[in-house]
Amino acid sequence: MSDVARQAGVSTMTVSRVLNQPDTVAPRTRERILEAIGAQGYVPNDVAGSLRARRGRGVVCIVPHIANSVFSDTLQGLNDALRPAGMHVMLGTSGYASSEEARVLEEFVRLRPEAVVLWGTRRHTKSRALLRHLGVPVIEVFDLVPDPFDQVIGFSNELAMRDIVSALLARGRKRIAFVGSSNERDVSSAQRADGWRMALRSAGLDAQGLMFESDVSTAGGEQVLHSIIDSGISCDAVCCSSDLVAVGILIECRRMGIAVPARIAVAGFGDYALAQAFDPPLSTVRLPRYAIGKVAGEQVLQRMGGQPAKDRVIDLGYEVVLRAST
Repeated sequence: MSDVARQAGVSTMTVSRVLNQPDTVAPRTRERILEAIGAQGYVPNDVAGSLRARRGRGVVCIVPHIANSVFSDTLQGLNDALRPAGMHVMLGTSGYASSEEARVLEEFVRLRPEAVVLWGTRRHTKSRALLRHLGVPVIEVFDLVPDPFDQVIGFSNELAMRDIVSALLARGRKRIAFVGSSNERDVSSAQRADGWRMALRSAGLDAQGLMFESDVSTAGGEQVLHSIIDSGISCDAVCCSSDLVAVGILIECRRMGIAVPARIAVAGFGDYALAQAFDPPLSTVRLPRYAIGKVAGEQVLQRMGGQPAKDRVIDLGYEVVLRAST
């Protein structure tokens, strides 16, 4: 607390009042202290004390949201692995915001979980401080990085997108646009964009002007097709960071009489249930969604049993699935 007070230029008593009676502190002073708390990764004493107490029988899992089958499939795998051992999942959502993840995590650590499973690998400084004090297995899922906080299980977004773009190039497509999330906190979409650039660069092609943003929804896909057309930039294929966006593009192509794949090829990412059911069936990247959760649960149980993490990075791979949309 003294470090926070020193950085904010106030007394430790004022810091304490912000934590316990925030309305009694002037807004500007309160904001300065909260910024210092975030920068220092400060953990209040009552939380730190609870982290040293006896653990519960639950595993905290925080995902961006629960309206997407990507998250629900992984949660099912995690639950199926933990349930036979009498463990339960404590679920929270972050909305892709690292600050919200930190807030939710602080609430959950008071319940003394046995382990924490988190989506992605970008953490708020406060989250990192909480996790260090908690001292339990921390498993990040989906976005592989070479040096995770503790352990990571997933696949390479860059290589997966690179491979599906390369498959389109092999089919003769030369002007391949990329459509990604407009949410700057969606790290997965940014990594997939890197894979798209990687494939075009390897083929000696220019990506300039071929990147478009969209909400991760079918409505977003419908709207972005008009943005692509209005840009005046010609393209013969579109790769999307999500199947939802790709299906939206297919819907709007049908409305506008644009032939798929004769006029434009469309590919997604994720292999949702609607990808195969749509007409034409959508080319996409199939992800090991359930397996990621199942392996995460198995790693939690092994480490609770005293076995150290054999591999800090577990790559479960992916599969490029080419269908009639390309």
